[in-house]
Amino acid sequence: MEESKGNAFVPVVGGLITFLFFGTAVFYSVDLLFGEGGSEMLHIPPLDLTVPVAQVFFAVGIFTALTLGIIVFLVLRTKYALNVIVDHKTEELIKSRDFFLRLFDDSPVPYVMVEPDSTILLPNKAAERLFGRTAEDLRTYKFYQMNDEAYITESRVIAEKFTHGVAVSDVELEIVRKDGKKRWVRMSALPFREFGGKNKGGVVSFLDITEQKAIDKVKTEFVSLASHQLRTPLSAMKWYSDMVLSGDDGELNEKQKAHIEKIYKGNERMIELVNLLLSASRLELGSLKIDIEQVNPVEMAKDILEELAAQIAQKELHIVENYSGDPNNYYSDKKLLRMILQNLLSNAAKYTNENGKIEIRIAVGLEQMELEVKDNGLGIPEEQQGKVFSKMFRADNARLKVTDGTGLGLYIVKEAVEALSGEIGFTSKENEGTIFKVVLPNGTHGRVATEQQ
Repeated sequence: MEESKGNAFVPVVGGLITFLFFGTAVFYSVDLLFGEGGSEMLHIPPLDLTVPVAQVFFAVGIFTALTLGIIVFLVLRTKYALNVIVDHKTEELIKSRDFFLRLFDDSPVPYVMVEPDSTILLPNKAAERLFGRTAEDLRTYKFYQMNDEAYITESRVIAEKFTHGVAVSDVELEIVRKDGKKRWVRMSALPFREFGGKNKGGVVSFLDITEQKAIDKVKTEFVSLASHQLRTPLSAMKWYSDMVLSGDDGELNEKQKAHIEKIYKGNERMIELVNLLLSASRLELGSLKIDIEQVNPVEMAKDILEELAAQIAQKELHIVENYSGDPNNYYSDKKLLRMILQNLLSNAAKYTNENGKIEIRIAVGLEQMELEVKDNGLGIPEEQQGKVFSKMFRADNARLKVTDGTGLGLYIVKEAVEALSGEIGFTSKENEGTIFKVVLPNGTHGRVATEQQ
């Protein structure tokens, strides 16, 4: 900025030099041309004035020199002002860049800036610590090459999306450090694009969730162990309740029978809860082995509706079934598919009012199956729809209307759908009903089905 202050005199000096130069040139020119004929006169009729020709030329020359001097002054002054603005903006940009780079480098969250081809350009200190590598070492890798080989499919999908300018958010996977140790991270990739769509690289974040994963695993294992331990006494209670109610140990009076029936129903709810907890923990731990086999989703849905027949009859619900495609040519995991159908249909029956309607649609194709369960029941409040698939969540209107519920059903459905590489979504409006839509692959995206034809 000191240099700019000195440059402030440049327009003035430039203008004076121009004036003096042109003024001197005019003076000598007039002297050379009219030195001897300076007495020659020029008459100006409009002014009725007679003046020496030399004086006219001299005046015009001085005016021209003065005008050129002013023009030079204005040009130089404008240039100086523009330079001051540019210098100021440049200084602001440099300060902003330095501030951003300090924030970037000192952030506790690992970040890497990447080239358009996904090569790491600039890692921050947290990224160096996370991967156990220097910045120079990291620059030899593409950001997704740090992922564990078990996630090679996910890595390819992430790379493909990033290359085409599609952001990736909160993908959980394991990365491998230089020392061979693995860490769980939640990765997000944000690509930058120029006007016109050209890829300009981007920034990738890696949130270390290793400790959180370890805690979640311990909690899940505890729930699984506790559930296993609870099953035995609950099964025994159910068996003895059945014996007493059947009259094997003598007839009961009405009061005794009513008490035993309450015990029996409470025990049934406990068994259902334990089974749900076991299913959730197995899905979380990945201990459920996925066994792809031929399964008929239509027969399975009909069996589940038969199990719910008493509840359907009690509430006088109207069931509409719509099946298409070849259900005998569908391949999936029987356990997981039953979890999905069981929870969606039982929820529809539970949260649909008397005389309501439930529609189930199953369309089996060569590559995938589409499942839709629609009801005109309670619906889900709009402000709570983001939590629908959360563990132990129940909407406010559901808790008020139906007191018994675990909040695990839809969580299990989502986990099961994802375990089968499927997709699930829903639309809902409070007091009007809900539609759940599930898309599941047929075998390995149709290859199993093709081989069987």
